Parts: sequence; C-alpha cells; structure tokens
Amino acid sequence: MLLAALAAVCFLVEGAMLDWSALLLTGRGLAATAQGGLGYAFFAVAMTTGRLGGDAITARFGDRAAMLWGGIGSLLGFVVLLLGTRLEIALAGFVLIGLGASNIVPVLFRRAGNVPGGGRLRLASRQPARGLLAAGRTDGAGTARHQPHRRQMMGGRTTPQHPPRPSAPIRPSLRRPPISKPPAR
Repeated sequence: MLLAALAAVCFLVEGAMLDWSALLLTGRGLAATAQGGLGYAFFAVAMTTGRLGGDAITARFGDRAAMLWGGIGSLLGFVVLLLGTRLEIALAGFVLIGLGASNIVPVLFRRAGNVPGGGRLRLASRQPARGLLAAGRTDGAGTARHQPHRRQMMGGRTTPQHPPRPSAPIRPSLRRPPISKPPAR
C-alpha cells in the first residue's frame, strides 16, 4: 500500500504539471498566453529524457538512491519554480521536476512487481491513476466544478450538462440470413 501511495503522489505531481503549469506561468506574468504551454513542454521533455536513461541510473546507483535523489530534485524544482521571477528560471524548475520525478514511478512499479502475491502490482498500478485524477481536485479551488469528468471518475456526483433524452426504441438485432447452398448443376 505504501508503494501505491507513493506512486499516487508522483502522479499527483504529473497531473498538477499538466493541469496548472500554463496557469502558473501566465498568472504570475512570467509568460504570455501564447507561451503558457512551455512549462509543460519542458517538464514532458525532461520526464521523457529521464525515463529513457532511467534503467542506467537505477542500475548504477540503485532504486533507493534514484528515488531519494529524484524526490529531492523534484522538491528543488518546485522551489525554483515557485520562487523564480523570470521565465527562464521557472522553466529550469519544470526541468528539475521532470527529471526528478521521471524514475520514481518505474522504480515503484518494479518493486511492486517483486512483492509476493499478484494483487500488489494491480493495486500499485491502479492507485496512482487516482492521484492523477485528483490533481485537479486538490491543487486548485473550484477545479472539480469546472471539470465534471474528473469529479465523476473520482466517484463524486455530477449534474448532467444536457437534459436526458428519451431512450430509443429497442431494435431487433441485425442478423445475417443463413447462407444458402448454391443450386446444384
């Protein structure tokens, strides 16, 4: 369960980057609206780069060191991002977050796969999705109100956006007629 909780936190970070990076850059006046997507782009490239080299990193330094230094790198990235006063500094924060978080989830999944009992891997792979979906719910006020699909997936109630349509009449199944044999010659 600890592995699943840690993976959920990592997916929460990824979800926050996806949902809020442009708003953070534009809302703080660090980037124009047209440049708002740069933060997520830098994060995604850094995450991809880190994951491509992740096996070599964990083989050389080990799982624990990769997770420890990845967590420290992500935390440092958040500090740089939130305290930065220029776009370049904020983008460096996004890169640090992406590089730091890139290998934590793969290590956690590998560890969960090595735990005896098949249900552990299933639990560890399903729980993080809740962290990704919760990102919009927990890191911004009113998000659940503006993103009803997330609220519904998290088990909350939603109000229909359109009035319900009357159900269509049930149509008989469209079965193919049996193939008849061609006439004998």
